[in-house]
Amino acid sequence: MFLADGGGGGTSPRPSYSGTQTLKIDPASIPGALAAFRVAHDRVAKKVDELTGIDIRPWANDEVSGETAKQFEQRSTGGGADSAIKCLVGYRDQLKQACDSLQGAFDAYTAMEGDNSALWGTHG
Repeated sequence: MFLADGGGGGTSPRPSYSGTQTLKIDPASIPGALAAFRVAHDRVAKKVDELTGIDIRPWANDEVSGETAKQFEQRSTGGGADSAIKCLVGYRDQLKQACDSLQGAFDAYTAMEGDNSALWGTHG
């Protein structure tokens, strides 16, 4: 990327996040958002299960396919921080947290609206 100040070719600085992150959402849109996050969570959880059960074997009885299978296993189901399974498990867990947060927000909103309706009904 060429910058107007004469720089170029460098990478853009990453955004810095500090403190508590919040998301404001219209309460009426919570059920739709929650449904979308649940679908995504279920799909990712299914992929985690599929990847966990994958049988990785050498394709031929030779040194090359043996080493290839070993490398493939390490990158997909191995314990490394950048393995596919670790990434998917992390993503699945984040989706679960989002679902739980949305459900909690919806429950709080519903309780508050119920209390407000009751107040208006008794004073109106």
